[in-house]
Amino acid sequence: MEPLLPLIFAIVLGLIVLVSTVMWILVVIKLFKNGGALFGILGIVTCGLFAFIYGWVKHKEWKLTKIMLVWTGCYVIFIVLYVILGASVFMMYKGKAEQIKATTPQAQSTPATPINKSIKVPIARPESTVATQPGTTPGTTTTAPVTSGTTTTTPQPAVMPIPEKTGTTAAATASILVAGKTIDYDLELKNLENLIKLNDKNADNFYNRGFIYHHKGELQLAEKDYTKAIELNPKHEDAYYNRGLVNVKNENFEQAIKDFSEAIKLRPNAADAYCNRGNAYFQADKIEMALLDYNEAVKLSPVDADLYYNQGLAFLKQKNQDKAQNAFRTAVGLGHVLAKKYLESPTN
Repeated sequence: MEPLLPLIFAIVLGLIVLVSTVMWILVVIKLFKNGGALFGILGIVTCGLFAFIYGWVKHKEWKLTKIMLVWTGCYVIFIVLYVILGASVFMMYKGKAEQIKATTPQAQSTPATPINKSIKVPIARPESTVATQPGTTPGTTTTAPVTSGTTTTTPQPAVMPIPEKTGTTAAATASILVAGKTIDYDLELKNLENLIKLNDKNADNFYNRGFIYHHKGELQLAEKDYTKAIELNPKHEDAYYNRGLVNVKNENFEQAIKDFSEAIKLRPNAADAYCNRGNAYFQADKIEMALLDYNEAVKLSPVDADLYYNQGLAFLKQKNQDKAQNAFRTAVGLGHVLAKKYLESPTN
């Protein structure tokens, strides 16, 4: 029935226009007869406006009352039906659009917990998160912390993890990873590739696939998808943040700093972004800049032990033992096990 509605309305509107035209012609004839050639011409060139107005002015005198009532009724019915037709067409296409949307899975556009997820117990991070702990090689990513007492040549700051998404295919993956369970990466990637085929303009589809690649360790593919997500949505703070983590992993520190800076512009209260930009500065040997970011992160998240631990490492780089010890002492007070060894052996 719905496809016939526009046709029915079109036929009715056509009849109304026809009747209105006949009424207009009758009034114009009266204008020529009773008002002269000038009035008749005005009735024609004004497309009926003059004829309509003057017809009502002279309707009693020229016996046009019935004609004017019919003509006016046609105008009113035309307007009402036109509004109804427009509303009907709008609702019909809106319903179809919603139906298409319902059959096409879409990624959530706004993460429930984007990029300022504080890590309360840093040494107990799950395997799925990207966490850099002190190691023998700068920038080494480990899935388990180095035990207290291990000798390190170049301590590295703690890294905040990839932000988790909820409500999407990748979100489900992230929650499984955080829980330490095994997932079928190939299945998740296939689902996301199908989503991209259906809608290659949705930034979150690429972000979510990049998220999976990131956890798989396929950093080049992850970076490519994060970059595509940013192209489609220049305000996608998570994509900047995660691409920054990838660039740190690839030791591309300058680009990582730019990515974290963009994430901070979009979410100025993100302690994690300040922390990880500080880490990029730290590994680029820009210790003053690293400390500025760690200090800002502490203001935003004053009970995060990792941040004080990172401050301590930066102060050690500056040979400032007193400030380093104070920072490590605060970190230990908040439960940071790795900071203990720097209190026990401050020259490490």
